[in-house]
Amino acid sequence: MRALKKTCIAALLCYNALFTAQSASADLVAVSGEQTFITLKPMANGLSSVTLAWPLARLSAQKLLALRSGLVAVMGAGTEDLSPYEAKSHRSLNGLNFEVTSDGANLMLTATSPTTTFPALIAHLEDVLSTKDFPIERYKRELIRLQPQIVTKNRRPKDVMAVLAHNIALPSEELDEPLENFEFSFGRPKQVIMRSPDTAHKPLVETFLKDLPLRSSGAVAQLWRKLSLVEVATKLNQLEDPDFTLPKGVIHLNDPSSTEMMIVLVQAQTFEDEVAQVSANLLMNYIGAHQGSEMFRIIRQELRAAYNPSSFFETAGKNKALMALSATVAAEEWPELLEQIKEIYENVRMGDISKAGLETVKDRLARRYSHSFATNPVWTAHNLLREYPIKVEGEIRLPVFSAVVEFDVASIIDSPDEHLPLIEDYLVILVGGGAEPSEELRKNGYCALTPSQPLSHCLDVLKGAKP
Repeated sequence: MRALKKTCIAALLCYNALFTAQSASADLVAVSGEQTFITLKPMANGLSSVTLAWPLARLSAQKLLALRSGLVAVMGAGTEDLSPYEAKSHRSLNGLNFEVTSDGANLMLTATSPTTTFPALIAHLEDVLSTKDFPIERYKRELIRLQPQIVTKNRRPKDVMAVLAHNIALPSEELDEPLENFEFSFGRPKQVIMRSPDTAHKPLVETFLKDLPLRSSGAVAQLWRKLSLVEVATKLNQLEDPDFTLPKGVIHLNDPSSTEMMIVLVQAQTFEDEVAQVSANLLMNYIGAHQGSEMFRIIRQELRAAYNPSSFFETAGKNKALMALSATVAAEEWPELLEQIKEIYENVRMGDISKAGLETVKDRLARRYSHSFATNPVWTAHNLLREYPIKVEGEIRLPVFSAVVEFDVASIIDSPDEHLPLIEDYLVILVGGGAEPSEELRKNGYCALTPSQPLSHCLDVLKGAKP
């Protein structure tokens, strides 16, 4: 009985977030209860910002696409007093900018302007969000524009990373009606993050927030009565973090007409803490993130075999990241160069590291974090909400930021193998021409991809979800 009560209480607490934006046709995206207002240190570039965050509660990829498209469409539309063209001119004249992002847990709108025009930013933000007519045609255009890239066509490793991160974070779902039929309005967010040197701006934002509509508790109660306890428990289970893993094996798209092969080796990694995350980040950057890295030095400068050998470390949640190595090479040379990439990785993993070189990598990462925190409100909001997904308690800290600044590279020089997974654990993605993958390469699993199939098809095949 106690467990049953706990389930009911938990369901009641998070129900609003679960159903904030999951019904079709003119849905109000808003919370009905408590809101968190966070004030951070002003930025160093003369700008002020406010970020509004609405909880997503594990929406599917399709519904997130609809929500993002809807918010972008609303922010690019006109107001009751201004046509879309006039609104665009007003934003340009006053330096008002808007950016819509998401991290799988939140839909975020970040608005920035010079501090002197911040009151105009808030007034315009209120005007746009309170506009009654949903810009349906603009929304349909945004649906097309924001569709995930077809990575087997553009063959850019950065886009491969984005698609994989999207696939891991968000489940797919068959919708009852087309995305084009959805309509949204945007009300009170769950979390608000403000950065401004002018203390008079906080009450201005608070007043604006009070004017945004809340989700009706009556509507929530009506929906609640339609659900059995089992159904609610099912919804609660969906709030748990998805399985942050990628399968082993090879995904291969053969294109006989291509003179190049895109090689991507990628792994989804969960870390024990921020220090472990920073350790892996620094080692991956040392391998291939910059000019002077091992991949750049060997594959580009010595072998002249690729113009873009790179490593990636893309944060995908608290203490989670996608790690990857990539290069686009001549089709006839890809097997040898894949082995060369693996050799570079394994040499670093076994301790072939210059301490001075790693110190340079660490200083560069620390400078990038410091610059991002000082000038980029979107970056800061994403990292802050990963650390405080519900609300802030006590002093605000970004542990991963502190870990980078305070990191001692000597702590990983002697045991880099503790921070990097085996190269055999990486998923290998091959798109282009050249020889077929060898039997040795296929030993952990193999999936042949056709041009009409998304990467997710082969991910399901390698995970055993599809025959």
